[in-house]
Amino acid sequence: MHSLDWHLSGPLAMVMMGLMVGNRGRALAMSDKTRHYIDLFWELIDEILNAILFVLIGLEVVMIAYSGNLFIAAGLTIVIALLARFIVVGMTTKTFHRQLDLPTGAWKVLT
Repeated sequence: MHSLDWHLSGPLAMVMMGLMVGNRGRALAMSDKTRHYIDLFWELIDEILNAILFVLIGLEVVMIAYSGNLFIAAGLTIVIALLARFIVVGMTTKTFHRQLDLPTGAWKVLT
């Protein structure tokens, strides 16, 4: 019987097994030094992939044909995003004012 018969995703099943076995193996089969080196390795991979991502984004920006409509759309997008953030942060800080114990004016920085 194949995983396709059950309509399961093979890659997702491998990810789940990796998480289950990896977490248990990390706790039981690795020394502190090994854990440290593995963490450093994955942090390095993360930084390299982030650098590649931002280089590709930068190359994509170079290819954009700029026009007046593009700047208007970008400006509106920024305004809408800031307003949405202001509403969400404002409502949260107003609702949980005592629990969060934030200084006065923190909503401005958070927005």
